[in-house]
Amino acid sequence: QMCIRDSSLETSRIDGKTFVYLAALQKGFQPNTLVYNNRQVFQLPGKDWSPKNYAGDTSGPITLRYALEQSKNIPTARWLDHL
Repeated sequence: QMCIRDSSLETSRIDGKTFVYLAALQKGFQPNTLVYNNRQVFQLPGKDWSPKNYAGDTSGPITLRYALEQSKNIPTARWLDHL
């Protein structure tokens, strides 16, 4: 029995990070613009929030391109705060 897969029926996953980086590019930031990938506490109404990367890693500055390619949460939160 043959299974035929129609890739046109599959959807790609686009998360909110994509829109944050698109907004940064539209504001004139370049793919090689640096952003820090280290912990930061954001003050939200009623509580503090400190995003974490999925792998739990942190580092110094990384490029916007690398942060998007690796789906890093901390730099994304920094960009969102900056925009």
